[in-house]
Amino acid sequence: DGLAAELVRQKVDLLLSQGNPASHAAQRATATIPIVITNAIDPEIRDDLKAAATPGEASVPQGLGGIYNFVSFSAEDTGTSLSLEQQSGTVNVDVSARTFSHSGPKWSVNLGEVCSANQNTACNRAFTRSTSSATQSGGGSVSLLGGNQILLQPSSGDRGALGFYGSSGNVIVLATDDGLIVAFKQASSAPTLGGSYHGVQLDGSLRDSFTVGQGIPFNLGEASTGVDDPVTISGGTVSGTNSKNVLSRDITCNGGASCSYSETVSGSTGGGSFSAPVSVDGTGALTVSPSGEVAHKGAVSADGKLFAFLDGDPVGNGDAGIVIGMKQGSGMTNASLHGSYGFVSYEFGLGPGARSLQGESGIVNLDGSGGLTANLASRQMRVNTGCNTGFCPGSAVSQNSKTESPNTTYSVAATGGVTIVGSDGTISGFASPDGSVLVFTENHDGSGQNTDAYSQRGRFVGLK
Repeated sequence: DGLAAELVRQKVDLLLSQGNPASHAAQRATATIPIVITNAIDPEIRDDLKAAATPGEASVPQGLGGIYNFVSFSAEDTGTSLSLEQQSGTVNVDVSARTFSHSGPKWSVNLGEVCSANQNTACNRAFTRSTSSATQSGGGSVSLLGGNQILLQPSSGDRGALGFYGSSGNVIVLATDDGLIVAFKQASSAPTLGGSYHGVQLDGSLRDSFTVGQGIPFNLGEASTGVDDPVTISGGTVSGTNSKNVLSRDITCNGGASCSYSETVSGSTGGGSFSAPVSVDGTGALTVSPSGEVAHKGAVSADGKLFAFLDGDPVGNGDAGIVIGMKQGSGMTNASLHGSYGFVSYEFGLGPGARSLQGESGIVNLDGSGGLTANLASRQMRVNTGCNTGFCPGSAVSQNSKTESPNTTYSVAATGGVTIVGSDGTISGFASPDGSVLVFTENHDGSGQNTDAYSQRGRFVGLK
């Protein structure tokens, strides 16, 4: 068992010794909306972990384990079916028994293509939106790996969720086979949520049912990142300013007997002010209740310095997302961030004749002086939207992986704003006051040149 565990560690460490979010914008191979985000664990590693009789590869850190409040956001693209899903609830991580179980309500929206019997007319396409909501539960095994890595492997045999836990064990972030999970350990009494915060968000949307018409543009959804800064929580109300960066693609069917479409990928900005009632229960479960909208479920860390909640209404409006926020710092500098961080990311993207999704995980090292090195591995699913073999290209789905090991720079503002500058792009976001949690957004718009034709909207989360 010990040898099997060591081989697993070596495989995971090798896999995670490749890639990097800092230069992510430069080396995208494809693009996407909606998206399935997949983690960096391949089937061979998964099988090795399942074969290990005692998968406790790393010693149990103090504070890890127990009941956590969580939120998750995921998406899926099969070629003819696009989905967005949200879930909130609790997950019980038993590090002694090496098991986990979870339960909570789940909401989803799906936009599926209905193929006509006669596909000889290029514009003869229809898309139908459906929604669902139900309580979902499950469980499986827990494996602790080197570098604060944690793997939750469902007993159902689905691909595992690979991620990281913070050094205190109170925060866990995971990349699943189709999204991101953020979990905070339950508090013993209601956390105090108040003061100045800032945060980031990632959202997607799927429009209502529609039929394609010749010469009339249509799109299969939008993706957007948002920066919530400043944010004030006081007297049971959260308020602030949001700026959004939206990515979309209009497609026009030109008609005729051949499959002829024209595409325009575009980015736009917007935003405004917001205000909503907010409440926290005795375990740290969060509820944000914007006027005229469904309540957004979420979670707060026990110290009240971190929060996450779901955004949008998949069942009602066909939109979904996740917001992650943290308390503003003061007097922070580059020296506030140092050491190794476990990172996970996921992103939407679009490009000529394709849409794709990408998830990434690995290690980022910050030297406290503005220098950054990283080793990350990424996995991507791409859907080719051309219709050379038919107007419903459900089989035009491919997967690939890549690795990056960049060497770049970062800078930290006094209140915790962080910018990472890569050779071909910049990502920006925030650090928690103690420097233990990092969140970033990425807004990359392809220039249309041969070497850079794709656009992305993404999210990165890191734990020290």
